[in-house]
Amino acid sequence: MTKPTIRVCPFLLLSALVAVALVPGCSCEKKSSSASSTPAPPAAVPLPPAVRLGAGGGAIERGTAKLEIPKGALAKDQDVRFGEVRTVPVVSYKPAGSAYYFAAEQGTFAAPLTVTLPLDKSRLPADVQADHVYAVFAIDGMGEVLDQPPPKVDLVAGTVTVLLTRSFPLASGDAGGAGGGPVLQPAFDPGGLDTLETTPRLRWRAAHGLDKAKEMVERGKAIMKLVRQNFDPLGMPDPGQITITFKSMNPAWGGVCTGPNSFEVNSDKFLGDSLSKERAEFFGKKQGGTFMHEYFHCLQFKAFQHALQTLKTPLPGEYHVRGKTQWVKEATATWMQEFMSGAGAESNLPRLKPDFCYKPLNLYEADSPNPHQYAACIFFSWLDTLYSSKLVIVRLFNESFSGTWKHLDDLERDGIHGRGTFNPLDVLDHILRDTPDNKGRKRTLREVYAEFLLHYGWLKDFAPIKGSTALAVLGQPREITLPGDKTTTWTLPVQEGGSRVSKKSETVAGEGFHIVRAFLIAKGLKDGEKGDLVVSLKAGERSDPKESMVVVFPLKKGPEDPEIGTSDSPAKIRNWHETNGAIVWVVDLSVIGEPDLTVTAEVKPASDVRFQLTVSPPRDALTEYTHFQANFTFEFAPPDGLDTTTAEGKSKFREVADKWARELRPEWEARYRWLHVQAIVEGKTFHYYGRIGNTNPPGASFIWGPMILPRKPGAHAVEATVAYKGESYKTSFSVTVKLPDDREAYNRDAIAAALKSIEKAKADERQKLYLAREYRSLGYYYAGMWNDDAAVEAWTTGLSYATDPGDKKELHRSLGENAFQRGDIAAWIDGLEKAGEIVNWAEAAQWTLAIENDWRKATVLKRKVPGIKEEDLDRFRIWPIEGDEILE
Repeated sequence: MTKPTIRVCPFLLLSALVAVALVPGCSCEKKSSSASSTPAPPAAVPLPPAVRLGAGGGAIERGTAKLEIPKGALAKDQDVRFGEVRTVPVVSYKPAGSAYYFAAEQGTFAAPLTVTLPLDKSRLPADVQADHVYAVFAIDGMGEVLDQPPPKVDLVAGTVTVLLTRSFPLASGDAGGAGGGPVLQPAFDPGGLDTLETTPRLRWRAAHGLDKAKEMVERGKAIMKLVRQNFDPLGMPDPGQITITFKSMNPAWGGVCTGPNSFEVNSDKFLGDSLSKERAEFFGKKQGGTFMHEYFHCLQFKAFQHALQTLKTPLPGEYHVRGKTQWVKEATATWMQEFMSGAGAESNLPRLKPDFCYKPLNLYEADSPNPHQYAACIFFSWLDTLYSSKLVIVRLFNESFSGTWKHLDDLERDGIHGRGTFNPLDVLDHILRDTPDNKGRKRTLREVYAEFLLHYGWLKDFAPIKGSTALAVLGQPREITLPGDKTTTWTLPVQEGGSRVSKKSETVAGEGFHIVRAFLIAKGLKDGEKGDLVVSLKAGERSDPKESMVVVFPLKKGPEDPEIGTSDSPAKIRNWHETNGAIVWVVDLSVIGEPDLTVTAEVKPASDVRFQLTVSPPRDALTEYTHFQANFTFEFAPPDGLDTTTAEGKSKFREVADKWARELRPEWEARYRWLHVQAIVEGKTFHYYGRIGNTNPPGASFIWGPMILPRKPGAHAVEATVAYKGESYKTSFSVTVKLPDDREAYNRDAIAAALKSIEKAKADERQKLYLAREYRSLGYYYAGMWNDDAAVEAWTTGLSYATDPGDKKELHRSLGENAFQRGDIAAWIDGLEKAGEIVNWAEAAQWTLAIENDWRKATVLKRKVPGIKEEDLDRFRIWPIEGDEILE
């Protein structure tokens, strides 16, 4: 029996949760397989015998089937396999003969291989024409049509001959079957195809005798004009001439990509003459979406082909496994379709299920006999809230298979393990680490995916799911839906046998980027009993502690804001007795899966030690200055109900603080205790490290700054957080900045005057020598108005006119100082170095820590300080290793 899905909603108490069954949960769980370096058909079918061939070439003959390898095509001696193995049902095409398995030990060939396949004449109609016949190259259920260059078909001899430049197909078209390959198989179109129009960029074909074929071509040409306008500027390899074919196919399909230079469109769905105006408009968008989806597949395959053929990148045999590449092909093509045509959301929302995050990102539909992971486009919708997903996707395909960077120690090992540029997850992680998001942060795929989990599985606050019909299935915002087959229920503490158990553990295995398991924990405390819930995670010996986490939602009237825990720092729900329970997600954030994650939940006696983070904010109005300082204090907090404004309250608090200090002093004296404070100023994160002193009572007080506010008038929110002993302490305040009225008027008049001076200088050859200085002045006036983009443009333009070294120096200094005002420390240092200025390296190091939180880079900068001693660098090194105090 399928286990139910449990939906945890606001205002629904835990005691009622376990009995709530709303939606059947999926009970299927398929593990990804590890492919060998030479892909093989199903185990029941034996491999053809291997033939050892090398640079001298050779041939393999299997009856009338023949594989010819010219001299120089192979780079080294290797095993080549070719032979009949089985018949692959070719969806949308008719098989015209048996399938032949083909495998070599290299991905691409220096010269094309020639393959001749026998036709089964009993499968061909009597009136079949030679141009009706071609071949399909299939692997793992995906098929590419080999019709360019046109195959040589000999109907008398009963053969079709094609050329191969690689040992794998480039296709998203379904070739049927459960997997295996690669195989080559003859196929044919029963009625044949008519070529209706050919240009250097497009070739239009249709099934012979297709009604309204010319009308379809005209409509298709208008759509392709729009498609090309959207995609040509993206900077992906040009696919060259594209062949587009209209034909009848599976009624569920809009189209199918059949290779790097061709796709087919379902003619039965293309013309909607009988539809209402509104539905016709919708299907018009859908048609555009189909063209965009399939055309982007062509671009994907062309990018792969470019990397593999032009860059000579070695290819791992397991590249084709669906978990490696197929998910990202469909997810990104679907997102591009949605983004470019505006029609994708309506058709893809029904694909979104509550269990999406409970299956690996790259294997969501792995249980399907024909997995097309369209639903994974929702992750790229989330990415688009942080980056330009369009640009990220373009880089993803331009850098996949490129071999321009590597994850392991060499490309060969990368290929064997399917990592590095051969695994889209690795490529995506590489790109995100290199790309600032819209808040200026460079982050890992782990961090971005962890945020996605919260926004998809809990907040549901981004397009296209926000406010959509999908919420009826996914649950409303701040509801959590737990698939029954992925959820363990515990009660803590609980009476088991003759003892009371306050701790439970379970070990689970992850497959990469998903919620491995959820735990629904009921509160089992007795009346009047108090305690804290501590949830810890232990990764296996060979696992990276950063590649997993636990997310713990305390349940009151509903799921509250969660606490996050890692292998280094457990998540803690203080005052567990005040909740109704908790939901725990165990999350695998690795690329290849964490095989050994042990989660432990334990109820511990509530600690009465309390801390607080307080702040003395700066003055409210900072005029035009956007740097400010704040005085932060981290110290013991009075117990609830204790009035410290009275003499008696102060005395009582002193006694309590002394007791707490005695309890904690041995721990503090054992080693330095560094606190890492993060402050978020209008989305930009600043970092500060301070040390807890051995004061009585122990605490830390420090002036932090300066921090940088956005260069725009108004009140700006500041949120500060410090993590200590697995708990987070927060405080917030606001700072107001404004430009004085007289400064604004002065700069406005000065800008107008500077622009007039520039126009005069451009018109007079003798005055052009002064253009660099005029642009420098213009930039200062723009910067005084906080129009930084215009200021940078003015100074950059000034550099193009500058011939005097002094002018160049001043312009570089201006660019550097403006970068500092915006918090771009790297650009600040670069500008000052180009200006020949002596950078205060100690200050540069401090700012690198404050903004980039990069202690290694800060150490390098600090080393440049004249007379620096090795011991002066110790505090740079100690900060990141104090695990339970440091926020990742």
